[in-house]
Amino acid sequence: MMEAMGWISLSPSTDGEHAINQTEDLLKKVLKLIGSFQSINQFIELKELNGNNYLLIGINHNHNNGIIESVEQLIKNIGLLSKGCYGIVYVRDDESLENVNFRAIKLARGRVDIAEDSLLSPCNPTIED
Repeated sequence: MMEAMGWISLSPSTDGEHAINQTEDLLKKVLKLIGSFQSINQFIELKELNGNNYLLIGINHNHNNGIIESVEQLIKNIGLLSKGCYGIVYVRDDESLENVNFRAIKLARGRVDIAEDSLLSPCNPTIED
C-alpha cells in the first residue's frame, strides 16, 4: 500500500504582502501542474480558506507505480514557482525496501527536504501490530 497525505500553503511571497494578480498568476501555474494528477483513489486540489490558498493532497494506491516520485517532483516544481509556498506531505510506501515507515516531504522557502518521520514511525508498534 502506498499513501500520501498533506497540504501546501500557496503564497507568492514570504512576507504576506502581495498583489491579487500575483496570487492569481501563482494559482494558474499550480493548476497547470496538477492537471495530470486527477485519477481514481487520489485527489490533488486547490482550496481557498479564509483568503488563503492551499493545495490538498490525498493518495491511496495499492502500489506506488511512480506516484510518489511524481508527488515529490510536483512539490519541487511548486517550490520553484514561489519561495512563499510551504507545507508538508506524509508518505508511506510499505513496498519500499529502504523504508516501511513514514517520511515527511517538507517545502519551505523553495527548498524540498525529505526526512524520516518520528511522530507515526515506527509503524509497528506506533499504529499497527
